[in-house]
Amino acid sequence: MATDSDKSSGGPPKNLTEEGVALVAELIEALTAIGNYVTAANHIFGAEPRPTQETLGEALAKSLAQFERANEAARRLRDLFRRESTTHDEGR
Repeated sequence: MATDSDKSSGGPPKNLTEEGVALVAELIEALTAIGNYVTAANHIFGAEPRPTQETLGEALAKSLAQFERANEAARRLRDLFRRESTTHDEGR
């Protein structure tokens, strides 16, 4: 069980709703970042003079890192829903 000191020190949320909201916020942030990096890569690709592979590669690498972050948040959110579903099923 999380205490007030856990919460202030970055500990786990007090309940599943808080955890779910935090995961959704993280997912949205990561997806927004992906869109921004892909948009930037698209602009870089069409820039004159032609960008270096390093410049374009950096934007794509950052996009991939955010994709991995979003994927992990989505997996944690799925696991949260599964735990919640199991808890409700056991209470029947």
